[in-house]
Amino acid sequence: MTTATIDTFADILTALERNPELREAMRRLILTDELMQLPDTVARLLLMFEQLAATVNAMAERQERMENAILDNRNAILDNRNAIDGNRQAILDNRNAIDGNRQAILDNRNAIDGNRQAILDNRNAIRDNRQAIDGNRQAILDNRQAIDSNRNAINELKAEQVITNRRLNRVEGKVNHLMGSDYERKIVRGIRRTARRWLRLHNAAILLAVTVPDNTTIPDIMEQAVNDGRITDDDADYLDQADIILIGDDADTQMPAYAVLEVSITIDDRDIDRAQERARILERADGHPARAACIGSAISDANRERADDLGVVVITLPSDYTD
Repeated sequence: MTTATIDTFADILTALERNPELREAMRRLILTDELMQLPDTVARLLLMFEQLAATVNAMAERQERMENAILDNRNAILDNRNAIDGNRQAILDNRNAIDGNRQAILDNRNAIDGNRQAILDNRNAIRDNRQAIDGNRQAILDNRQAIDSNRNAINELKAEQVITNRRLNRVEGKVNHLMGSDYERKIVRGIRRTARRWLRLHNAAILLAVTVPDNTTIPDIMEQAVNDGRITDDDADYLDQADIILIGDDADTQMPAYAVLEVSITIDDRDIDRAQERARILERADGHPARAACIGSAISDANRERADDLGVVVITLPSDYTD
């Protein structure tokens, strides 16, 4: 160890700087244990301070959150107060409405009491109507029985009427047949003059008529036409049912011509059609023209027009016609 002479305070400081052991020994002599522990204590205090600062910061944040929550609560309280004020007004309005409803309920009760009386009156009226209906039902039942009896009587009368009508129809048919036959005989007797006057057919000869003996001309013509295929057997049979068939000279051409006539007291559409169809069959069978004509005492305007359209000559002679 080196030995140094120390005369001044500066020498002491120099020696302490140069000699760490001396400096440490000097510190222990000068400083107490508490002072020696001061750095550690300060370090602990700093740590505690930092912890305290952290705690204070956390408390500050918590306080801030609480203040914000308190502010929110204040706003909510304010909103609630406003809502309460609105509810108070609504409650007041509801009270007024309830008072109005009470009056309406009272009025309804009075109306119900009036309706109850009306219902009671209606029930009494319904009871009276039921009694009247029961009486009407009995009357209807009686009427039905009377109607059934009348129906039976009517049915019996209808059955008798049917029988009577059948008898009258048979009598009428016989009368019409007699009248028609007599009328047709009269027509046949004067047919030559009728043909010359109305059909312009001169020198007419009767080929077919119910009151004239059978003539073989028409059957021979039909037989040949059927064999040649110009007409059918049905056509021949249909033509053979004609009332009158004539042959004569056409006043205009002086050529042979036929006339097919249907005779009926009242000329109808069937007579017109038969005359026209049979005249066409005869034309196809023999090739000479054939006039269609109907002779009768009466014809409707519609059938006369129909005859004109079909080219059928209508000759009207009274039912008491005489040749």
